[in-house]
Amino acid sequence: MKSLKTTLPKYILLCLGLILGLTLMQMTALVAVAVIPVDSIQTNMEASADFLCEKPVFFQLDESHSGSVIDRYADSILLNILYCYDSSHPLESVMRSAYYYTAEQNENENLSDAVYGNISANKEYSRYWHGSIVILRPLLTFLTLPQIYILLGCVMLLLFAALLFSVWKKLGWAPVLPLLFGSILMSFRYIPFSLEYTWTIPVMIISTIILLWGYEHYEKKQKATPFLLVLFLVTGSITAYLDFLTTETLTLLVPLAFYLALSHKNAPVEKFRDGIKRLLPPGIAWVSGYLSCWPCKWMLATLILKENAFAAALNQAGERVYGEVDITGFLKYPLTLMRNLGCVFPFHYAGLYAFIPILTVVLGIAGFFYLFHKKNTLALSGIYFLLMLVPYVRFLVLANHAYLHCFFTYRAQFASVICLGFILIYGTDAAFFKKKRRKK
Repeated sequence: MKSLKTTLPKYILLCLGLILGLTLMQMTALVAVAVIPVDSIQTNMEASADFLCEKPVFFQLDESHSGSVIDRYADSILLNILYCYDSSHPLESVMRSAYYYTAEQNENENLSDAVYGNISANKEYSRYWHGSIVILRPLLTFLTLPQIYILLGCVMLLLFAALLFSVWKKLGWAPVLPLLFGSILMSFRYIPFSLEYTWTIPVMIISTIILLWGYEHYEKKQKATPFLLVLFLVTGSITAYLDFLTTETLTLLVPLAFYLALSHKNAPVEKFRDGIKRLLPPGIAWVSGYLSCWPCKWMLATLILKENAFAAALNQAGERVYGEVDITGFLKYPLTLMRNLGCVFPFHYAGLYAFIPILTVVLGIAGFFYLFHKKNTLALSGIYFLLMLVPYVRFLVLANHAYLHCFFTYRAQFASVICLGFILIYGTDAAFFKKKRRKK
């Protein structure tokens, strides 16, 4: 208890310092790219606007696959915002995140009018940081949007290969399988075709790679706790900074799942309570980083613009939680789950009834685990099971958002596949099958 009383204030000060530092860095980075003259991106913005106008704001790459929907609506708004940055008033421009909008046209056409007509912004989108502009606006000085899609796709492919290698080196070949299997089920191949889907994936991968290579090093130096706190808090903050509320839980759950595997390798999880205690510090750090990033933006916007930025942001947050869609009452919750399950490959062929084959597979796996589980790993398996459920809790809490945008929110289930894979890898008795082979 004495040790906790001594270290807790230090950790709290560390987290508060990190949050303040990250907020200043995030704002500074956006202001820096806002200073880039619009003339330097004009040609590539015109080519990008033409490219976006070739397709509807929403379209499917595969007509038979509901999970192949590409969202150019959000991409057009993002480009519209970065184009409308005023380099003569960068700070105010960054805080407002305004863009040109008319209700008579779709967002692709609005972007085209803004770019070709040099029309001023007339609608604010201040509740998000739109931090990906830090990457996109410099890239647009020498690349068009299709070229940026290709570049980001190549970067993600290389990062994923680095993740597979890192997992193999630190945990063996078995944990590589859930990563590969999950990427197929969640149709990662479609992600590079939309900026909106992109940002959580590299954040998730980079965070996990740093964890895999850094944890044992800091554990030997008895500095694992501050390492985890810094890593997860920074990861949560960067997620809120870059993401457009898509699959944010990936950057928490996937690194957390691998951390549990690493810590179990060094010190087996024997009690459920002890395992939960291991996950609480990094989990709380991620939540602190993620949740603090939003009000920090609203507070800065309120101070700089001398307007109440909290009202509009909180009103939209309420809509995502409580808003109704084309269904009312309790039905929206099971239908939200079914729509997200219905996008998983290859279960999308069953549409809204995808839960039937998925439930069959899950029950089959549960039966297999019941027959061949290792008794001394039940606590570990139980913790992975709780982590596996988190994306579905998120779907229900933000039912309005997850129902309308199931075509990209469903990829949060990638973390569930990882956790289910780890339950089988660490929870089943491989020795049983070795004995069977020997008898034969």
